[in-house]
Amino acid sequence: MGHATAPRRKGGGLMPFVARPAASYDFLVVGGGAAGCVLAARLSEDPDATVLLVEAGPSHSGVREILEAAHWDALIGGPYDHGYASTPTEHVLGRAIAMPRGRVLGGSSSTNAMLWYRGARADYDAWAERGATGWGYDDLLPYFRRSESRPGGDPAFRGLDGPVRVGPLTRVHPIAHALMDAAGERGIPVIADANAASNEGAVYADYNAVEGEDGSFERWSTARAYLEPALHRPNLHVLVDSPVHDVVLDGTVATGVRHEVNGALVTTRASRIVLAAGALDTPRLLQRSGIGDPARLRDAGIRPRHDLPGVGENFQDHPLILG
Repeated sequence: MGHATAPRRKGGGLMPFVARPAASYDFLVVGGGAAGCVLAARLSEDPDATVLLVEAGPSHSGVREILEAAHWDALIGGPYDHGYASTPTEHVLGRAIAMPRGRVLGGSSSTNAMLWYRGARADYDAWAERGATGWGYDDLLPYFRRSESRPGGDPAFRGLDGPVRVGPLTRVHPIAHALMDAAGERGIPVIADANAASNEGAVYADYNAVEGEDGSFERWSTARAYLEPALHRPNLHVLVDSPVHDVVLDGTVATGVRHEVNGALVTTRASRIVLAAGALDTPRLLQRSGIGDPARLRDAGIRPRHDLPGVGENFQDHPLILG
């Protein structure tokens, strides 16, 4: 497969953002979000592999609400949010609940509230017990540690030199101190770190953000932590404002994607297609490509290409209910 040639800025510097992709790549990553930025950066570590990262939304660079973490709530429902909502249900009095999803490089890691939590050990171990070999807590711990730089953390549980900068706030509101004191008085364990030996109890939150001496509070998304340091690589292309419509199949083999480029629908080929469009858009993209429950696909007017009934099923999320 011929390798794509990275365009250059005036003066000879590499320009990884492309207005139009090459005809084919070794790897094509769909979705420049929390996972896609990591995948594109890691795959492009091999200088012999060409990588295209395709993101439906714009670049994160220079967006004040993204960089200045205190303004994150202004991103909900705005141009950097897909604006999804749940179907109205009687369980929430007939309301549709907002489901914010980042539509920008970094995905939801560029738009969320930046709370940095791994989850409970028991949840991961339950996955492994039910057959997800390699997904137990002890299996994943080295990768948790590898991803982060958390000064002052216990190195048995926390990473000290990873790409995502993480830590608690040094300037804490007096009400937060009062709540911690009240938790202790009520017998709730007060713990130093929810991402260490136990996460049961009251704790000051960790954030994937950096607190400056001047009081600034800067978000540290995966676009910043993983993608930006890789943008000098000539084998990495990044295409923004390019929604993907479906995966191109040759029989049962994915050979490319159809996506929008400057308002036109084009097909870009790749030896490997990596879907990293998030928990909502990845199954939707599979279904639009004819991969899923055949009956449901036919009801939607889509020709089934691969019978895979589990696509789109068993989605779980925590609720977000605003006043």
